[in-house]
Amino acid sequence: VGAALARSTLSALARRRGDTARARAVYHDLLADLSQSERGDVVATTLSRLGFLALQDGDLDQARARYRQSLDLATALQHPAGTALALEGLAAVAADRDPDGAAQLLGGAMALRERSGVPVDDLDRDDVSRTVHQIRTRLGPDAFDAACAAGRALSPPDLADLARG
Repeated sequence: VGAALARSTLSALARRRGDTARARAVYHDLLADLSQSERGDVVATTLSRLGFLALQDGDLDQARARYRQSLDLATALQHPAGTALALEGLAAVAADRDPDGAAQLLGGAMALRERSGVPVDDLDRDDVSRTVHQIRTRLGPDAFDAACAAGRALSPPDLADLARG
């Protein structure tokens, strides 16, 4: 776990410096070294982080695919942090085409984090904060809060359906 965290941190630092190619390479190397049966939680998180890189590059299809892979794996593993991060990523993808649905995904992720006591990881905080800001700005505070509340009220299967829709 220590080596995986170190590599994730290295990738995040490369990304913050604007070196997305290096960040992507480190994440791909990390995925290649991990077996889903051994560290599926790290694989799920890494897939979401690759989704944020794809989103940064403007590749919505690749981002969506990575987040969905992450969501499927994290859900199967009952890994709340990974599930929440995938939902937050899918919200980022949906922000422009369906901001109400995106805010519902954020609300569901927030509720999951609160129930499980898992805050947003420091490595992901900028991406998640940017997503929240983008959607809140697009909808306005009142509509954003209402949509988040609706997302918080969704059952896990309904939230998964919204995420995959």
